Amino acid sequence: MTCGDRTDVRNHRRSGREAERASSCDVSSISEAHAIAAFRNRLIRGYDLVDEEVVWNIIQEKVSRLLEEVDGLLREPESPQTED
Repeated sequence: MTCGDRTDVRNHRRSGREAERASSCDVSSISEAHAIAAFRNRLIRGYDLVDEEVVWNIIQEKVSRLLEEVDGLLREPESPQTED
């Protein structure tokens, strides 16, 4: 394993931990969460053709609000884990 490979593994692990924490957040405070998921599916899975103007409009008008909402969620203290 080269040094670059180890860095990639560490970054992947870090991303996994961040994703795990983000997935445990209550996304009900994210406005348009359902629409975001649906749009992501269209982009990733290639449903229909994606209109570049629609994508640019979303970037210009909605991404800053989403970033603020996600930042707020990530700043919330983690709730303690309970054991069953």
